Amino acid sequence: LSVVMVIEIDSEIVSIYNYFKLQGKESRIIRLGGGGGTEFTPFFQKAKEMKPDAIILMTDGDVFGPVRDPGIPTGYILTHGGHKPYSFGDVISELPD
Repeated sequence: LSVVMVIEIDSEIVSIYNYFKLQGKESRIIRLGGGGGTEFTPFFQKAKEMKPDAIILMTDGDVFGPVRDPGIPTGYILTHGGHKPYSFGDVISELPD
């Protein structure tokens, strides 16, 4: 059983739930879509409380508000044409059209 904590963010945290795969079955990600600008400050505050091994953000890079490096390994999966939003972390992948 593999479990990943999913935190959906807009201008605030929208939803927190586990995503898992179990013998050919998997749960669904509730909402994938953007609305123009994301405020990651509440997310990074929550991440510091949860102390994860790593963070993977799926984003177009359209963010507002400065964020300090959380000191947690961070990777970005960018939407097509997206850009890395902060100086910390590494781009893992860019989604195709």
